[in-house]
Amino acid sequence: MNPGKPHLGECKKGGRNAGVTVSATDGETASMSEAVNDRDGACEFYASGPGNPAETEQYLRTAVAFANASGGKLIFGVDNGSRKVIGFPDDEIFPKMDAIKSSIFEACEPAVVPVMAFKELDGKKILTAAIRPGMAKPYFLKKHGTVSGTFIRMAGVTREASQSIIYELRLEGKSISFDTMQVQDEAVSPEEIAWLSARMYQQAWDHCPSAEQKRNLKRVTANELASWKILFPFQGQYYPTNAWKLLTDPEELFPEAIIQMALFEGSTRAGVDKKLWFL
Repeated sequence: MNPGKPHLGECKKGGRNAGVTVSATDGETASMSEAVNDRDGACEFYASGPGNPAETEQYLRTAVAFANASGGKLIFGVDNGSRKVIGFPDDEIFPKMDAIKSSIFEACEPAVVPVMAFKELDGKKILTAAIRPGMAKPYFLKKHGTVSGTFIRMAGVTREASQSIIYELRLEGKSISFDTMQVQDEAVSPEEIAWLSARMYQQAWDHCPSAEQKRNLKRVTANELASWKILFPFQGQYYPTNAWKLLTDPEELFPEAIIQMALFEGSTRAGVDKKLWFL
């Protein structure tokens, strides 16, 4: 069999889907086989889906959880326990695709629109619903409301979100992170800014691998701290954010806080160096 050559059966239906042909290459088949054997929580499996109330409730909760996280894939036609491929007959493919997409779209708030597809695996047709990471978090099931209907993924399992997690999701949905939020406190003095700048300069100096890098080091200014949202400028003064508190006196507000840092490989965030710093 030639690599990249479509070799799977076609599935066609009359009406609005007439002429639709879906096939998979060797690579796509391998990808689906990997998905069926997934153990990292990025996929969930359902033998039937719509028509089974217990499975329907579960995949709706998981769709919400995936939207609240980094996305994921729902796979229908595969038994969750044994990972045995069950599949669907040709005449059920499009009705089930429509039913799955409609049920997710109508149940979730804000709306979650899955990307539907079907593949053939082990000679049987299965359905996939890809859930993309949401931009308007928190997502929840309408019938349960925000408090009881918001779900997240933890250790590959769909769980109901706590109130603190829902709060964090709201901040994320508004592109606000906890560390950038202002603290109800007095303005930061120039002496305090100079102290943190000196501390950061010394930290950078200690980790410079070459003399040239040390020569090029510059002290951080108040404006730079503000651009990093460590300080908040207002009417000629600078006010602290949670990041300032974490960097200057974490014991005051956050006695159990740590700062975790990751070093990314290259110029993108595609890969992460295994070294992690805990300060």
